[in-house]
Amino acid sequence: MKTIFYTGTFKGIDSIVLENDNLRLEWLPSYGAKLASLLLKSNNQQHELLYQSPLEKLITPNYGDLFSNYDSSGFDECFPSIDPCTLTIKDGKSVRTLAVPDHGEVWAMPWEYSQIDESTLEFTVSSNELGYTLVKTINLQANGVNCHYVLTLSEQTPSLPFLWTPHALFNYDEDTRLIIPNRMDRVINVCPEGGFLGRYGEVHSYPETEKASNGHLDLSIFERCNEASCEKFYFEEMLNTEDVFGFENRAYKVLLSVDEKVSPYLGIWKNQGACGEHHNFALEPCSGIYDSVEGAVENKTCAIATNLKPTHWDFNINIVGK
Repeated sequence: MKTIFYTGTFKGIDSIVLENDNLRLEWLPSYGAKLASLLLKSNNQQHELLYQSPLEKLITPNYGDLFSNYDSSGFDECFPSIDPCTLTIKDGKSVRTLAVPDHGEVWAMPWEYSQIDESTLEFTVSSNELGYTLVKTINLQANGVNCHYVLTLSEQTPSLPFLWTPHALFNYDEDTRLIIPNRMDRVINVCPEGGFLGRYGEVHSYPETEKASNGHLDLSIFERCNEASCEKFYFEEMLNTEDVFGFENRAYKVLLSVDEKVSPYLGIWKNQGACGEHHNFALEPCSGIYDSVEGAVENKTCAIATNLKPTHWDFNINIVGK
């Protein structure tokens, strides 16, 4: 299947596009290499899978800015943390304690890009603060996309604990249902307020559970009446090699997979009008829990890279029209 590459403009920001007969993907290199649009072409219709905010013009963020002050749409890379925190890096006898910004560094940094071949792009970003280079290689396939990541540390950073998650905000409608491996049937609430799951750290069955305020709740679907609720939860069970997860509706099915050796934890974010009056959700495989790299180091759930060799992982998106 033939793929074409071209440049464009998305809401006032320079963009690059890969497109084939089934899919069209548009990135913003200067805006953290954000995947701004993921369009499925199926049965003579076009379906935008990623949530789009009503903003007509986007503003490129600066390093260290608050994520919530900018466009809440598309697919941003969160690395090396989700929550802001401090990170300690030991280099021989010296110790550096550095602040990690909200949603990490790389979503608010410009990335370099190059075209490798007809269907493959490479994005690169480097951090002087933490001493790493992150390369993301994108390969567009007939019905999906493979994202391959390579993290390399400098000599000044012998090791780096990190959280990585694909912060991809998807659209949902009245027919959307999450697809989760059947064995993953217990979740931990990590949303401190605004949802139905009660206290932070409270454990619930999945998908069927009870609201903290009484009443039945199916976590695999989305609220039909409530316009100001949100949930964020992680599954107690970790991902296995063969696991796929995702969602479906009447028009399409989206299945995701990840390298569980690096990112074995699966989180779900459901924003049903509580945050910015937006309606979207995210499936977030993560390399540590819960949301803070500092906390993940303390509870020994964090992925750790070293400068002895690069760290590799994959994230795959498969999309099928119905």
